[in-house]
Amino acid sequence: MKNIGLDKINVYGSRFETGFGYSEIVKLKLDGETYLPVVSGLVNVFGVPFDKRDSENIFCSIVSKKNFVEFYSKCDLKKSDSWILGATTLRVGESIWGTFTGPNLGKIKNYKKLKTKIDYKLKIKRGFGDFAYDLWLTKSRNFGKADKDTVEIMIVLEKNFNNFLGEVIEETEEFQVRYQLKENKSDGVDNGHTFAFILKNKKLREFDILKLVNYCERKLKKKLGNYHLRSIDLVNEFSYNTEMKVDLKKLSMGMEKKLK
Repeated sequence: MKNIGLDKINVYGSRFETGFGYSEIVKLKLDGETYLPVVSGLVNVFGVPFDKRDSENIFCSIVSKKNFVEFYSKCDLKKSDSWILGATTLRVGESIWGTFTGPNLGKIKNYKKLKTKIDYKLKIKRGFGDFAYDLWLTKSRNFGKADKDTVEIMIVLEKNFNNFLGEVIEETEEFQVRYQLKENKSDGVDNGHTFAFILKNKKLREFDILKLVNYCERKLKKKLGNYHLRSIDLVNEFSYNTEMKVDLKKLSMGMEKKLK
């Protein structure tokens, strides 16, 4: 199952860094066959002034250990005009923000099963942060921005702060569901719909992605089957005066495509 020619994923820095690799704990089961998919790691510091983006103020990494992948984020800035200052990301799929940097996962309508299971340990030493799935659905495979038709689906596994994005639209047994419409932004880059499913039962580790897509369809009153599933990300977002890490012990994705 090893990806020949690729190293294990290791990315670190204080500004914007990305890299490719694999990990034995990230497994993709597609139509009965198990693979170690190509994954990309990303350190993205976006809420800090450029002259403060150095190792004295901030350091993030995604590092392959023996039995897990470690997400680490440290920001020593004592205050900031922004709340979320950056994120470390592990991605399966292609980025909507840059060139086609990963495997094409295809359209939602091509799947009859799309589930994911995770095992991890989160430790926030100080400050504020979260750990979440972040899925991106787009009407076309254009890159460089999230347009008005983009649908972002977050599964927030854990967080230690209350001022999360959007407004609460429903309370279910499993989730508090929040929604935000981003439109008419001056730069035209980060628009669209965001649904955040904030997990209530922290012991829940397996999620049916198609079920969440169907929920979004009902709320938006439109079908998303022709949308492209651009990526399945795991993100560790952090605020100022924060030090935290996540040990990702297992990430498995079960996918079954419909017969043509």
